[in-house]
Amino acid sequence: MKLLRTAFLICLTMLSMSAYAARSAVPLVNYDNIAIVTGSKNVPQIDKVKQAIRVGGAVKGWTIEDAADGSLTATIVVRDKHKVVVKIDYDASKYSIHYKDSAVMKYEVNNGQAVIHPFYNVWVENLKNDINIELLKL
Repeated sequence: MKLLRTAFLICLTMLSMSAYAARSAVPLVNYDNIAIVTGSKNVPQIDKVKQAIRVGGAVKGWTIEDAADGSLTATIVVRDKHKVVVKIDYDASKYSIHYKDSAVMKYEVNNGQAVIHPFYNVWVENLKNDINIELLKL
């Protein structure tokens, strides 16, 4: 009976480890050419788009900085441990959010597919949603 219980626990442990490993990294999501939709339905000035991105990022603690190529770089640090950096390209009609760098987020490329900790996609989707909310105010 003790041997059966031990075998059962070993199997259960292996199954739970497999389930955890399967969820520990997910495909990385980038956002390309998100249409800018304003509440006024007018095409916004580029400086207003930039300001909406800055304000939207600040909602959840992203730090937004100007990049040398005219894009923006958004960085978030969570629990003084996890760090995510994305590049935001934008114009008056659309914007894109792409992975740039991270720390302690399990980023790697497997068979040509970038994978990362699932929270990365959650945090970047929240950034996108907060930017869209600010753009609607224009």
